[in-house]
Amino acid sequence: MENLWCKREKADELKELKKKERNDERLAVESRRIEMKQEQEELELKRRMDDEKIMNMDLSAMSELQKKFYIGLQEEIIARRYSSGT
Repeated sequence: MENLWCKREKADELKELKKKERNDERLAVESRRIEMKQEQEELELKRRMDDEKIMNMDLSAMSELQKKFYIGLQEEIIARRYSSGT
């Protein structure tokens, strides 16, 4: 009877250990998902700031080559914004 009780305790301990491991894995995955979302939001904010800087550039003092370059970037920004629906 004592032997059966010991086996039962070991089985319960193993079950709890596996449960804890699964929970730890789930928490790690959720934590990484949150980190990735924050990184994505930071990148989007940086992109928007860069886009705004390009869109607000004064092209009047630039050479024709520079104007063409920045006008091309501005057109890309506009196309990207309209295609994404934002």
